[in-house]
Amino acid sequence: MFTLVQIPRSATSSTETSSLVADYVAFDRRRTSRRQYQKAFGGMAIVVLLGALLGRVAMAEAGVVIALLIAPVLALAIIESIQWQRLARHLDRVRAEVQNH
Repeated sequence: MFTLVQIPRSATSSTETSSLVADYVAFDRRRTSRRQYQKAFGGMAIVVLLGALLGRVAMAEAGVVIALLIAPVLALAIIESIQWQRLARHLDRVRAEVQNH
């Protein structure tokens, strides 16, 4: 778990900390909107899967539709992971910079 508590207060760290907080807030807003799409597309994929299991939808067509619905969910998850790693690297840079001063 990342925390800002480990960054001591100083003039340099104040600027860096505010930059880090701004980056995190932007990340969190994007994550919130991405999660809505992930839930919607994932939910539709589950509905199609249930329809296929109950015999309402042909299995061949269900497989194609499920793959098409899962693709955006996976793409958004990858994007979130990449952005999280960037945020973690930014936190590490801030920690290193503050500790060197």
